[in-house]
Amino acid sequence: MSENYTLVEPKEKRKSNHKSIETKPIKIYNTTNTKTEIKRTKINDWSKVAEKCELYKIFTTGQRRLHHDELFGLSLSLMYLEGGKKRILETIAKYPDLYNKEKDKNWGNIIESNKKYSYSPKKCDNFCPFKDSCKHYHNMRNTVVPRNAIYMLSDNIKYIDIDEAFKMLFEELKRRIW
Repeated sequence: MSENYTLVEPKEKRKSNHKSIETKPIKIYNTTNTKTEIKRTKINDWSKVAEKCELYKIFTTGQRRLHHDELFGLSLSLMYLEGGKKRILETIAKYPDLYNKEKDKNWGNIIESNKKYSYSPKKCDNFCPFKDSCKHYHNMRNTVVPRNAIYMLSDNIKYIDIDEAFKMLFEELKRRIW
């Protein structure tokens, strides 16, 4: 037995033109889910999430009921944030006048299913009503925690002439290489 498949002997021999044909074992491939656990980003201040994402703010403050597609898109991004599932379920429980239908009680299972199949966060353009007025990145998760952001480490910036910069770069390369 191999790790990728199991060999199974056929139950009966095949016949062709009244002759028995020897059949080979059949390979049955293992199809279990081998995907790893999704990586979650830690959020220290959830109020900053509400500042950056208007839809999340409306959801957590209970200003209105989110449509299924909005809540589904939000849940796909929040499941990649530590405590995101908990926030969704707590908010649904907090506003029973908005989320009291039988289908609203199933969001825990929906999120677990999304995790199981490793769904990616949904693009804001595909579900968010604020997509045109919001400064967002590819999806809500990247808007809240941008991975490619450039951060200024110091306020003390010194500008130099480009010729001087090339000279300094050349000298540094020469020092390290030669």
